[in-house]
Amino acid sequence: MAQPIAAAGKVEISRGIYVENMTADGTLALEPASMLREGDSVVLVISWRVQDAARGFTMASAVPGALSFQRSSTEAAEISTDGGRSWRRLDRAGRQTGETYQAPSPGAITYLRWRIAPDRNSGQITYRAIVR
Repeated sequence: MAQPIAAAGKVEISRGIYVENMTADGTLALEPASMLREGDSVVLVISWRVQDAARGFTMASAVPGALSFQRSSTEAAEISTDGGRSWRRLDRAGRQTGETYQAPSPGAITYLRWRIAPDRNSGQITYRAIVR
């Protein structure tokens, strides 16, 4: 179930975590997480509402240590692999190692953040992870 979080200024943020489960008819369903097991595929949902959307803002979220990040609902996400000290765009997260392009491993991503554009009164961002 989504839980509201107090935020600086006039931004209201809610978060929820859901587990992907296979239904009897073979389709995937998202259910609120009550207990997580190793290997579970989860979706974390972050929703926001802002009273004064004239200014944009930045929203950040730690990736819980028990989770291995898989992907974000937007490639414009920024990632940190050092606890939030430095950031880089998810779509540019790799680095050149000689001639080989090497992206960080999903388990190395410790924080995510998104820049929310001005005039977006509300919205939702999701990211997927696997329970380690």
